[in-house]
Amino acid sequence: MLMQIVTVIKKLHRQLRQYLNDYSSCNGLYLLIHFIHRRRRDIAKTLSVDILANICSVILSLLTAQILAAFFGYQSVRGYLIFGRSLRFEEALLVMSAILLAKGWADIYRWRWRGALSEDFAHFLRLQAFDQHLNTDPYYHEQRPPGRSLLRFSGDLGSAQRLLSHGILRYGADSSMILIGTIAILCLDPTLALAVVITLQ
Repeated sequence: MLMQIVTVIKKLHRQLRQYLNDYSSCNGLYLLIHFIHRRRRDIAKTLSVDILANICSVILSLLTAQILAAFFGYQSVRGYLIFGRSLRFEEALLVMSAILLAKGWADIYRWRWRGALSEDFAHFLRLQAFDQHLNTDPYYHEQRPPGRSLLRFSGDLGSAQRLLSHGILRYGADSSMILIGTIAILCLDPTLALAVVITLQ
């Protein structure tokens, strides 16, 4: 009877120790913060290109109206707000071509860098999970089916990878788009910008 109690206490002790090790060295939030801190320059670079692409998108929408205004020969308030004067048709086309090139470059590099960060994060997580498995008590694996551990290297890691690429990075890009769009509307029509801000609340 006494030996059985000692065995149960040892088992509970091993499980508690394993849980604490899992939490401290392989906690998902801790690993995410650690990766973001380690790659903060690359993340800042990616978000900067996202912001540049969003600025180009807003300017392109304003330039489209300016080109139509120049084509039909009437003055556009948008042209005065952006350039300080109304652009001629040829000038508007030239500026639009330059903005399109800048947006194309920004789109290529933001998806490229976002994908690279996503893959680096997945690689980082796999290394951490593999290291954790190597240091885990064999008893821990004996009590669980093999598929449960394999899921940590496939489905669960895929979800964590999407958290960075489709969650944090895209949230930053979408937030900047809302901010840039609101500022552009504020310059054109403050009343409309106020309505947009109230709608977003």
